[in-house]
Amino acid sequence: MNMTNFHHAKQSSSYTSTILIIGVLIIAVLLLAPLLTGPVSRIDETVWQTRYKIIDTANTIFKSKKEMQRSLNEINERIKVLEAEQSSHIQIATDIARSGALFGLSDSTPTGYEIMPKSIALVTSRPPQIPYDSLILDRGSYDGVIVGDRVFASNKIILGVVTKSMATTSHVVLYSAPSNEIVGYHSPSQSVITLYGRGGGSFKTEVSQQMEISVGDIITDQSSSRNIIAVVVSIVSDPRDPSQKIYARVPVSLSSLRYVQISK
Repeated sequence: MNMTNFHHAKQSSSYTSTILIIGVLIIAVLLLAPLLTGPVSRIDETVWQTRYKIIDTANTIFKSKKEMQRSLNEINERIKVLEAEQSSHIQIATDIARSGALFGLSDSTPTGYEIMPKSIALVTSRPPQIPYDSLILDRGSYDGVIVGDRVFASNKIILGVVTKSMATTSHVVLYSAPSNEIVGYHSPSQSVITLYGRGGGSFKTEVSQQMEISVGDIITDQSSSRNIIAVVVSIVSDPRDPSQKIYARVPVSLSSLRYVQISK
């Protein structure tokens, strides 16, 4: 064999070896590919799952924080409401204590809101919130209030009677309501007078010209001279008329009335 043939044979052998190596590598890649891609895919899936879990956890924490803040806000609002209610109760108790003398209460009489004497009631509604010559009180049948009980202001001014008694509230119609009437007594003339309601806390009646009556005179309850019904505010008299017209009013502001006393 000469040198040319030897060299050619060597090149051919080297080319064949290269082809075989490439073939082996291709076969190896084809065989190993499933084994390599499986773990990579699982790793990738695990990474995404972990990422989603982190995001979900963050969202949960964020939502919990928002809910906690919302709960704190609600608690703060409730505290404000309770503080306002407590302040209101204290004010009511203070007002009752200051007005105790008007209701004939002694210094030893309990004046707390929850232990307020049953005979004293808070006026929860009055004109003009409700029809004139009527009141709504915060005492009812649970407190022993019944239909027909009489209602007073300042323990001596008789206002009207209870017409409805619910569990915890009662409705009062004043004697001054239109179509109502009440028999009173005029002490200076020692005369019995029937007063007729005109509405708005006012009354009207007619008496003889011979009866001596003046503006400012007090008309009391016939059954008890200490119970004031009204005060004469105007007199219309004509000598040609045998009678004179008398106009009277309840001596208390109904629109600012806060407390009354209920009596059998």
